[in-house]
Amino acid sequence: MSTRDELLYMARLTEQTERFEDMVNYIKQLVSVGQELSVEERNLLSVAYKNSIGGRRTAWRVLSSIENKEEGKVQKSHILLIQKLVPYINSSLFDYFRLKPIQQVKETSPQLDLIRKKLNKN
Repeated sequence: MSTRDELLYMARLTEQTERFEDMVNYIKQLVSVGQELSVEERNLLSVAYKNSIGGRRTAWRVLSSIENKEEGKVQKSHILLIQKLVPYINSSLFDYFRLKPIQQVKETSPQLDLIRKKLNKN
């Protein structure tokens, strides 16, 4: 297993080379070490996910825009085709972030406790 410093270095390196999918993997390994993340590590986590999801978000926005334009037209067959593609794009977007439900996470921290309280209220 790589050390925390090695994982952090690799996350920084993959950020500089714009290999954001790899960056996400290094950050996931860093998180699995179990220590609380520093401010820099949390920022790297944010950058990794933001940039790796960018293409999927763009696809969704473009498809949504085309769908809105097509709705005003007479030929409705294009709308049906677009509507077939929307669930695929949505699932790609949401599956990327699929994590264990917070209730199944065994670890505890002030942040997780706060999230659990808010979830239990709803």
